[in-house]
Amino acid sequence: MTDYSLADLTKITDSKRRSVQLWAEAGVIHADVETERAGTGVHRRFSRNEAIIAVLIARRAELRISIGMLKMLADHYRTLMQRFDVIFEECIAGRMTAYMASYADVGYKAFSTTFHAVDPSISPEKQMQALGAFLQKATDQAGGCHVMRLDRYLAVLR
Repeated sequence: MTDYSLADLTKITDSKRRSVQLWAEAGVIHADVETERAGTGVHRRFSRNEAIIAVLIARRAELRISIGMLKMLADHYRTLMQRFDVIFEECIAGRMTAYMASYADVGYKAFSTTFHAVDPSISPEKQMQALGAFLQKATDQAGGCHVMRLDRYLAVLR
């Protein structure tokens, strides 16, 4: 799919319709310009990139993060998707296993994100050691850390 309705986003995020509506109204997810506030009978449509954002935000919303923080995270994720589009696309396609660790600075004013792609050419033992080192480094960050296995979360977009 290349564009999604509010109902589609509700289904793929496994979120309540009202939650997804709130994200759209608050600017956490962005509807296509021609469908945003276009009037009665015109339903909002969302791009594939916004569907990716919605999937990632839904996992964070489960942690009861404020709508303002979700908006900041969504903006951060948009920047990441521009820089690391190959990682996201490979994870969606199921051709890559990758973890994404996002953490906030102490004042929750900015976010940092690191990625760890599993190298299938090395032994499972070495894969686990590399993942363990990545997770240790990520969880040592001040302000808290949230780790997602992208290929699993984004599989709903295949």
